[in-house]
Amino acid sequence: MRKNIIIAIACFLLIDSVFGQKTKGQSKLELLVVNLKKSTQVLGPQVVLADVAEITGPKKLKVDLGRIIVCPQVPPPGESMEISLRHIKLCLVKAGFKDFVKLKGPKMIRVSTAQVEINKAFLRENYANLKRSIIITPLFFINGN
Repeated sequence: MRKNIIIAIACFLLIDSVFGQKTKGQSKLELLVVNLKKSTQVLGPQVVLADVAEITGPKKLKVDLGRIIVCPQVPPPGESMEISLRHIKLCLVKAGFKDFVKLKGPKMIRVSTAQVEINKAFLRENYANLKRSIIITPLFFINGN
């Protein structure tokens, strides 16, 4: 009799530990909260969730969630468009995040494209020129020797 009670308690603890960990893991995933912005400005060429929302939760999942493409093409520079909350929900369903994300925010998000897109080649050239123009003063001049 006593042996049966000990075995029953051991089985209960084993089952609880196995299923309890899954429940705890799922609750961690549900901590992803997406707060949608009313409006935002993007550089392009596409709009991702990180552009239109602030995401809170575990870092790895935030990065994965932020990379979801909400709109594959942005409007021309200086123009805007609207993205609906319903469309963002559909994107989350396609990406497999539907059950783990809580969405908050307006029903429509205005996304505008920046008037001037920053050219990476232009930045690299200016950075190289800046590096050439910096003169490194030898240490003996600083010490007065």
